[in-house]
Amino acid sequence: MALIIALCRGCGEQRWLIDAPGHLFGPSEQSEAIGYCYLAVIFGWSAYLYLASGAVTVLFWEGDLTDVWSSDETLQRAIREVVQTYELRITGDTDAY
Repeated sequence: MALIIALCRGCGEQRWLIDAPGHLFGPSEQSEAIGYCYLAVIFGWSAYLYLASGAVTVLFWEGDLTDVWSSDETLQRAIREVVQTYELRITGDTDAY
């Protein structure tokens, strides 16, 4: 908790994490958004990433598990390419791909 609270404070957030459990990244903060997602993975945190467009929702959970939802065919193809490129494993309902 101390790490994420410090990161939020560094962005100017003064509320406690329980009162403001999310962070809105601006279009110019792609690197920061990636960094926060990386922290969720390496520390085994649960965190959602929502694109402002609504095109994709990502859930990082238990460190090595990631759920991705998208109804956009182009994005679904890109996700499949990432899965194949990095030899990732799809579990659950594979009919969604």
